[in-house]
Amino acid sequence: MEDVRAAGADIVVCSKGDMDHELFQGAPFPVVAYNESMQEALAQNDEMASEIPCVGVWYVNGSLISAWTSQVEAEDLAASAPSFVAMAQEDDPSGEDGMAAAAMG
Repeated sequence: MEDVRAAGADIVVCSKGDMDHELFQGAPFPVVAYNESMQEALAQNDEMASEIPCVGVWYVNGSLISAWTSQVEAEDLAASAPSFVAMAQEDDPSGEDGMAAAAMG
């Protein structure tokens, strides 16, 4: 978590079920529910997010900018965060829009 934040990124988890709610209690990052509003927001990407039990994707400035993955490892997030932060800065040099690695579990 700290390595991801040190790179200028953050983590948001989208919980898909009641069991996940318990798993993420007290997490040091935001946890949101995967509900109808989230499905609508994901639009064409909802099918991928709905069918796989756990998926992760880099989300930058309102866009899903990486391939979906069915396994999210903390070490991988920390290692890839700097390159996605750089991509976000290229898209928005002001740095005002945030970025996050969204994991759905």
